[in-house]
Amino acid sequence: MIHGYIVSSLLYFYVYAKLKEKINSSVDSKKTESQAPHSLSQTLVTSFVASAVSEVIALWLYYPYDLVKTRMQTSNEVYKYRNLFDAVLKIYSQSPTRAELKSSRYTFFTRMKRYYCGMGLYGVTYTSFIAIEFSLYESLL
Repeated sequence: MIHGYIVSSLLYFYVYAKLKEKINSSVDSKKTESQAPHSLSQTLVTSFVASAVSEVIALWLYYPYDLVKTRMQTSNEVYKYRNLFDAVLKIYSQSPTRAELKSSRYTFFTRMKRYYCGMGLYGVTYTSFIAIEFSLYESLL
């Protein structure tokens, strides 16, 4: 379970560093020599945008791990998961909904959507928290 968080954290920090570098180089190329190198507001905005985009990208990787972990911790009496592999398989092979059965495109990707149910609200709240946290950290320190 921990490997999902390690990989997503590596992805997050790599994308964050590259985005921040790209944004700063884009802003620096538009500045004249007489302007200050980096203002507090520029650092705040750059860090906010880079961390928000990076978190959205990393979220697509680690959210399924978080879903399985949470279900195993909180609803194991309902789903009766024996181990991690069993949990992943049971979520994947859940009975399709009526809408999924009516669809002519019931595929692998339709089943994979089950790992991302509930991601919308979680993504908005967690991404905004991380973006604010990183932008404040980068601009104040």
